[in-house]
Amino acid sequence: HVDEENKVKNIYWREGISLKWYAEYGDCLSFDTTYMTNRYNLPFALIVGISGHGHTLIFGCAFISDVTTDTFKWLFEVFIESMGGKHPKTIITDQDQAMRGAIEAIMPQTIHRNCFFHIKSKCYNKNGKCFAVNKGLPETFEDIVNNSLIEEEFKHQW
Repeated sequence: HVDEENKVKNIYWREGISLKWYAEYGDCLSFDTTYMTNRYNLPFALIVGISGHGHTLIFGCAFISDVTTDTFKWLFEVFIESMGGKHPKTIITDQDQAMRGAIEAIMPQTIHRNCFFHIKSKCYNKNGKCFAVNKGLPETFEDIVNNSLIEEEFKHQW
């Protein structure tokens, strides 16, 4: 993907085998970007899934120039095209609004979920003082969120 001056703006690639993996295991994706951790100070975007044996599968990745909705739209369009037009059923991301907008525009039938790790991290960051002064609260919180019951299990237990 190049800009108006024909300079490289974004680069997407995938391995040949990822097309086969995606056809079989591409119903649920995890999409994440890591920021400025490479020699070019570009965000690195990774699109992954899990095999039936619990192995991580890399479906595609990209170096992107920015983390705007337009760039994410471009990336999702290129990804879907490279995967033969198949849209995932579910995608898991952090709570980035630019990603959310791109997913809604390019994959409107795909269910978007927030990453559990990011949800818990935000909870700890926003409630650090509360966790610090209430002995046992972090353990109780972890138990509740990691071992929550569905409604029927709860009713049966009580």
